Amino acid sequence: MLLRRPASGSPLLLLVFVALTFGVAAHARADEQQLTLSYRAPLECPSAEAMLRAVRRLTDARSKPYSASIVIEQEQGRFIAHLSSNDGAERQLEGNSCDEVAEASAVVLALAISPSSRPPRNAVKNGMHETSASGANPSRQHSNHRVKFKLGAAAVFDVGTMPGLDWALGARAGVTARSWSASLEGMYWLRRERETLSQSPATGGDFSWWSLSGSGCIAAKDGLPRIEFCGGPELGHLAGRGFGLPTAQDAASFRLGFQATSEIQLPVSGHIRLRGGLGIAAVVLGRHAFYINGAELYRPGLLAGRAQLGVDVIF
Repeated sequence: MLLRRPASGSPLLLLVFVALTFGVAAHARADEQQLTLSYRAPLECPSAEAMLRAVRRLTDARSKPYSASIVIEQEQGRFIAHLSSNDGAERQLEGNSCDEVAEASAVVLALAISPSSRPPRNAVKNGMHETSASGANPSRQHSNHRVKFKLGAAAVFDVGTMPGLDWALGARAGVTARSWSASLEGMYWLRRERETLSQSPATGGDFSWWSLSGSGCIAAKDGLPRIEFCGGPELGHLAGRGFGLPTAQDAASFRLGFQATSEIQLPVSGHIRLRGGLGIAAVVLGRHAFYINGAELYRPGLLAGRAQLGVDVIF
């Protein structure tokens, strides 16, 4: 039996060559899709990998390197996506489900990366509202300025109010909006700080401190992260109890001052924000020294430094 060798122009070889060519081209296009995505969303939302796959699936042209951030939050039963990109563009999308908002976000990114892309017509479903830097949907504008309540707790560190570095627990309640916030906060220092007379180390006093303050804040930057600058009045109560004396001696004073703080907030979900802050507190009235048997024991500083690390719940 004779076996015939296929000719060099065989259709089979041509098909193999075409398949390899298109495979290499598709791989090259995927490599050229240089998208860096920062993504944060509730657990029920698609993952970051799913978002990247969706964007790459929708693009059909070569593109330059592109980086973007997507933060999806849940507010009163609806989902809101905050999009920002390295070219300065910002958008906000709102929908009834997280899948809906995530799909629309993928479409927006695909169009930004590759304007010639043609996403499917049903990619953005009914009930979706959008806001951009150049124009805003009226209902979305109202949502942006919606006032929400917040409750928070924090660990607070202070140097300058009592004899040594001390720490306290703080709790606050207030309201927050897109560009401002306000709150009432109470702090109680859990440890007593001890100070003794230099000429008589066995004689001294133990000091305790609590305060109430009100703050108004301006959000210098909203989104991820949120940066606020806050300030307001503070009422404090500093008390000392003497020791090493024949009879106990107690003294206390109320202090009225002003406190200012810069705070950075990092959303971890639609309702929870981690926060950290640095600030100062100044005494305006009630800065009194403490004495034992006529000798000055301790004089609080005019200024105190503060640091906070805590969490807020938004609802």
